[in-house]
Amino acid sequence: MILSGLVKENKDLFAYVIREEKTIVSCAFLLVIEKPMSPAFINGKTGTILNVFTRESYRRKGYARKIMDVLLAEAKAMERAIRFYEELFDQPVTEKDDTYSVFDINGFRFGLFAYQIMNEDHTFGSNCLPSIGFENVDVLKAKLDGKELCFPLTTIKENWVAEFVDSEGNHIEVTAPV
Repeated sequence: MILSGLVKENKDLFAYVIREEKTIVSCAFLLVIEKPMSPAFINGKTGTILNVFTRESYRRKGYARKIMDVLLAEAKAMERAIRFYEELFDQPVTEKDDTYSVFDINGFRFGLFAYQIMNEDHTFGSNCLPSIGFENVDVLKAKLDGKELCFPLTTIKENWVAEFVDSEGNHIEVTAPV
């Protein structure tokens, strides 16, 4: 089973398909529409799921559920990541898009890229972590509050160091001077 997402050029229509060898056995579409912001549409966008379909001979095998799980996760992923990093950085996102959003932090651009929407492969690194420095250990501890730690706050040489898991499962190192 191969699950893939396809993107139309205008990035408003997302198609997800499951293939068994060369045959498309199940599919679903997500149409994203901009609306005026309101309490019902906090970010001004709404999604409509269209045409969920599974070939008759492949039904009752969980294909449609798998597509719906991925489609719903994708629809929420960028918003969830933006909220997480807005809280971490204490500032709003600078540029916001379903595919790529940016925080401008004193001239440094921190980007969030939704590689699955663009149907790109993702390879996790094996020896380096993104590392974010804070001015002192009190600020660092406040940033760690409520986060899932994967490496506890420890003194290493001249720094306090910890690692946490972000909203998307990435490990992020944070530091502050001793």
